[in-house]
Amino acid sequence: MVFWRVMTDFANGTLSTVNFIKFKKKINDKDFHQTEKSEKALTIAKVKRLAESLYEAQMRLKEDKDFFSLMIAMYAVGISVANCDGCIAPQERIDIEEFIAGISSSKLPPHIKRIIAQLYNKPPDFNTAIKYVEKVPYNDWIFFDNVIDLVSRSDNKIDKMEIAYKKAWNEFKAKVVLEANDEP
Repeated sequence: MVFWRVMTDFANGTLSTVNFIKFKKKINDKDFHQTEKSEKALTIAKVKRLAESLYEAQMRLKEDKDFFSLMIAMYAVGISVANCDGCIAPQERIDIEEFIAGISSSKLPPHIKRIIAQLYNKPPDFNTAIKYVEKVPYNDWIFFDNVIDLVSRSDNKIDKMEIAYKKAWNEFKAKVVLEANDEP
């Protein structure tokens, strides 16, 4: 019963540490801990190893998801800044690609590359880019400061729209910090 709950939680992406620990404890309970190598004990050991492997895989997938969310958000912000004056200059695109893709190298899977292509085809405005940023932990937001500064300087001129973008970004960050401090 517990095994199937763990498997269902894994399949749904909701396997929590608490459920995994409960499952592991149940497996380790004296009712299941047999010294002889019976079929039941072997099956339980296999199930335990499988559950541990699935839990580890889920944690790796979460880390990958966080990484890809960061990459997509960095592209969204970079493309948004580059386009805030109405067009993306060739040097802005080169700088975006070199800075962001240089971080991720060729490790981006096809579905992430498709999302990035969609962002270039329909550049997000500030508010849309922020929706991507909100999926990234606050402690990674320094990357967005760097992307905004890099792209703003790419074409050797910082126009008033790019200055306004940077100002809106700083106001957004300040608002998030204030709201976080107001929470109990």
